[in-house]
Amino acid sequence: MGKLYISYEAIEEMGKDYFENKSYEDYVDLAKFDIVHLDDGLWLQQDDDGDLYISYNDYDDFQFYDVEELSNLKNADTVLKDFK
Repeated sequence: MGKLYISYEAIEEMGKDYFENKSYEDYVDLAKFDIVHLDDGLWLQQDDDGDLYISYNDYDDFQFYDVEELSNLKNADTVLKDFK
């Protein structure tokens, strides 16, 4: 099974809490190995290994955070600091 990664920009824009209950299974059926524009305005992309990436922009983003690790953090400042 693949993993779900969230971009720094998406975390910054939507907030950490928005993603805390999200999982790979929530998005895997939407992914089509292409860029998909989601209803919430975010973008979903799947790589060749089956991992999913949610970003705020429709272009490649290089700073992603594993959603499983994100849910274990106490506050978003810790996450945002990791990307700087």
